[in-house]
Amino acid sequence: MYKYKDSFGTEELSDIVADQKERQYSYMEKLKEEINAYSVCLQSIKQNGIFTLLTVGEADIDLPVMAEKVLHEGYYSEKDSKNTIYLGCAIKNGKGDNIGVLACYCPDLPNNSDLIHKLTTLYADKISIFVQKCFGEKRLESYLVLVDKIQAISKTGAWEYNFENGQVYWSEEIYRIHGLPSEHQLSPEQAINFYAENERPIITAAFNRVVSEGKSYDLELEFFDHAGNKKWIRTTGTPEFDSQGQVIRAYGAFEDITEQKLLTLSVEEKKAKIANIFDNINDAILTINSSGIITHCNQVANKMFGYADDELIGSNVCLLMPEPHASMHSGYIAHFEKTRQAKIIGIGRQLPAQRKNGEIFQMELSLTESIEDGKVQYIGTIRDISERIKAEDTIYNIAYTDSVTGLRNFRWFEVVCQELMNLAMREAKHIHLLLLDIDAMSTFNQKYGFKEGDRAMKQIAENIQNVIPLHYTIFRYQSDSFILLSDELYAPETLSDASFEDIKHTLLDPQNFYLDIKHNTVSLAASVGSAVCNPDQHSFESVLGVLEHARKVAKQDSPMGFFHIDDKAFAAYNRFIAINNLLSQPQKISGLSLHFQPQFNNDGHLFSCEALLRWNDKDMGFISPAEFIPLAEENNAIIEIGQWVIEESCAFIKQLQDKGFSLSVSINVSVKQILMPDFSSGFINTLEKQGIDPSRIVIEITETVLISNIAVVKETMSTLAERGIRFSIDDFGTGYSSLAYLKELPISEIKIDKYFIDDIQCNDESKSYAIVDAIINMSKALGAVCVAEGVESESQFHYLKRHGCSLYQGYYFSKPISMTHFVSFLEKRAQSTVNI
Repeated sequence: MYKYKDSFGTEELSDIVADQKERQYSYMEKLKEEINAYSVCLQSIKQNGIFTLLTVGEADIDLPVMAEKVLHEGYYSEKDSKNTIYLGCAIKNGKGDNIGVLACYCPDLPNNSDLIHKLTTLYADKISIFVQKCFGEKRLESYLVLVDKIQAISKTGAWEYNFENGQVYWSEEIYRIHGLPSEHQLSPEQAINFYAENERPIITAAFNRVVSEGKSYDLELEFFDHAGNKKWIRTTGTPEFDSQGQVIRAYGAFEDITEQKLLTLSVEEKKAKIANIFDNINDAILTINSSGIITHCNQVANKMFGYADDELIGSNVCLLMPEPHASMHSGYIAHFEKTRQAKIIGIGRQLPAQRKNGEIFQMELSLTESIEDGKVQYIGTIRDISERIKAEDTIYNIAYTDSVTGLRNFRWFEVVCQELMNLAMREAKHIHLLLLDIDAMSTFNQKYGFKEGDRAMKQIAENIQNVIPLHYTIFRYQSDSFILLSDELYAPETLSDASFEDIKHTLLDPQNFYLDIKHNTVSLAASVGSAVCNPDQHSFESVLGVLEHARKVAKQDSPMGFFHIDDKAFAAYNRFIAINNLLSQPQKISGLSLHFQPQFNNDGHLFSCEALLRWNDKDMGFISPAEFIPLAEENNAIIEIGQWVIEESCAFIKQLQDKGFSLSVSINVSVKQILMPDFSSGFINTLEKQGIDPSRIVIEITETVLISNIAVVKETMSTLAERGIRFSIDDFGTGYSSLAYLKELPISEIKIDKYFIDDIQCNDESKSYAIVDAIINMSKALGAVCVAEGVESESQFHYLKRHGCSLYQGYYFSKPISMTHFVSFLEKRAQSTVNI
């Protein structure tokens, strides 16, 4: 295929030159058509019949050979057998290169061969010019299409204005941006009206400066197209001058930058939003480069450190650090960049910071590393935690300080005590604690009010704090008690009870408890439990248990009671804990039994007996009622144990009835039992189930029962009394019962407590024991039988008998007898008189 070559390279003459498969001569038909249409000169030549263009099949010569010679020599001439001259001339491009062949023949040989040569050459030249024209037009058309596509893609059009003739040129893209068809006549004045109203003066002034001052412009303006769509355009204008320096033409670009502008506005809006967020959070944000220079900071940072908006940017971050951190900071950065190891990158830390005025405050710094434009930078988030620390201190004080006394509270005691216990364990030593409990504080509050009660506790706390040794710390424990902890540790070999006598006398000094209440001096008292504990053997909870136990024992000697527990006393405490643990599951208790202590009348006859509870545990052995009954009362195990006693006692009475014995049996019932709402109905059901005569039952209750809830107790007693059950007041004279209560209740017996019986030392008729006599006389006045318990001597018996007592029990007559032996005991001494 023949090529047309010019300065821009090689282009195919696809619409002019024939395909290579048909060789170079097949394109002649098209050339003839083009020549007929465009060349008058060549048309004239053809009409005169000077020569005819060759077509395929008309030649008797080898056209490819002709073409090859023409391309190499520029011209060809040959005659065939028919006397026909065949001519060939080169077709050239603008650079003179051969690009094709014009082949023709002359059937009638003219006389002037030079003329034929000139005409053929002229013909070839015209074709060359025509081919060059066609190529130029096609190339220009391609360039224009390409330019149009570039403008469409870039959304950039071109404009030109000729000031001499007022002609204006707009490219296709400008029409597209305006939303107008390309045939629309658009004047500069009309074009200006497409700008937003506030932008029109700007573009008008800029265009006028091009003319008047020859100044170019480059503007970004708001714009509305023909359809009213809001756009943003970038327009430029450049002047062109003539040789005298006068502006003769202006040209420029017109670019639709709506997308870029919206993107820019979106980015700016996001940046503004982010900046607004950063400026309104409570944290300061700083960005520094690898040299420690601050490149960005938010408003919070300026405010936090006390600098103006432009003071921090460009400054070294060391400006915000106190010494020695400021001097060492550059070394920190260098070390990190060298080793990539840091103790702060990605980890929040509390560090000191410095304000512009020199004030040092605590900050929480979180530092992250990032890359921007290929450079390392560090972003720091800083929180001023000085207020938080202050608030934490306030919360700390609230959490660990007693609001009434100002002392550290129990929660803080727990922290301090456990730390001291850990230290003592490491050093194999003991700790000393005391629990001081104000006696009868509830009575004080009832009399003077809780406000005065708080004032009293505060005053007592101050008094004690002023007198205790420095190595003791006092803590508020409960509403009416304090704990004291010694920070000294004690070696086991140095411990003795005498070691703590001084602190005992210091705490129980009556001066500590003299109070001024409503202009009156009021004296309170206290009981103190003391304990030396080995932390290696006791947990914090068990230490508290030891103290509580010591307090409980001390209060038995109140007021001003004191009880100290050391290693030797821990055996008793451990036994106390073990018993308490067994009582926590009363249904699993084993080893309970009943013993019965006979009661005799004045004639020595066995009249009745009292059921006494005994406990012989398989592991702990015999457990005294004095040990377990109070504990059972505290944890309510007495309810289940008491029911067992009732059922066993009724079974025993049934056994006696079946054998013909008509003894009455006294059963001890606790306050917890009798206050149960179903006690009376349950008791009656037990009697009926066993078939027991109710008159054989005596229920013993203490004076404590009477003052617990008199209304409930009275109702229960009346219900049972109606069935024939009798009631006895046990340990009379040791409680706080009211004579009015005794008068209203169905009381059948009053028992004189052994405490008063022990006072009777002889049977001297001149000797009297007022309390014993008063109880006997009171029993008579109430119409009740008087029973003396704990009678252990003949003199006691005779004195009681002489003063009117009715029944007796005690070791003088008989020890308590087990259930299995009591029947045989009855059979041997049935209705017999005791030898007294």
